[in-house]
Amino acid sequence: RVMAQDAGAAPLLPPEVKEQFAELDRNGDGSLDKEEFFALVGKQTEDTDDEVVTQRVHKQYERLFAAADMDGDGLLNVRELDYMRTLHENSMLNELRQGLI
Repeated sequence: RVMAQDAGAAPLLPPEVKEQFAELDRNGDGSLDKEEFFALVGKQTEDTDDEVVTQRVHKQYERLFAAADMDGDGLLNVRELDYMRTLHENSMLNELRQGLI
């Protein structure tokens, strides 16, 4: 019988993903709720006073959160956060290619 690997262990994830997850997981429960996750959005938009930019970033992260929440529980585990980072990087590359950035 094969045991499922604990998502919290995540030995193959880059150290920076584990570090970012630990920083965002304020209550230490091993998952990110939307409040914890959107602290990241605050960091991404703290240097701008442009409400349009802030709203655009927030909507982008809403979509990323929904896409990365692979099990649909409304929370992100460390592997889902890593997947979200990949989605975000691909989205940014597509926008660059299309001349949107």
